[in-house]
Amino acid sequence: MSEDLKRMADMLKAGATMLPRQCPLCHAPLFQMGDEIWCPKCNKRVVIVSDSEEPALAAAPFVLQSLEETIINKISEAKKMIDEESDPERLESLGSLLSMWLDVLYKLRKIREK
Repeated sequence: MSEDLKRMADMLKAGATMLPRQCPLCHAPLFQMGDEIWCPKCNKRVVIVSDSEEPALAAAPFVLQSLEETIINKISEAKKMIDEESDPERLESLGSLLSMWLDVLYKLRKIREK
């Protein structure tokens, strides 16, 4: 049995209710435990703002968090490349790339604060 199916079974055994909605990220069925809605495949909580609204909009915080992690990894990769580079033209290009990723990270964090 896959880990995802085991998690779903465990949630049902614990009293969760499988909802007629899918996770906006992975499309697995969503489960409600108490007042919270969870995706067993992503193992993350999903917030639905209103019944008429699709979960995809409510999942934005999770998407933003994942995007932030990706950008931080890209910044780390650019830093490693800069450490190993000695060509001034390539360093200028890498510096521009690093500056762009830092700007994106700054804007992303501003959006998450709102």
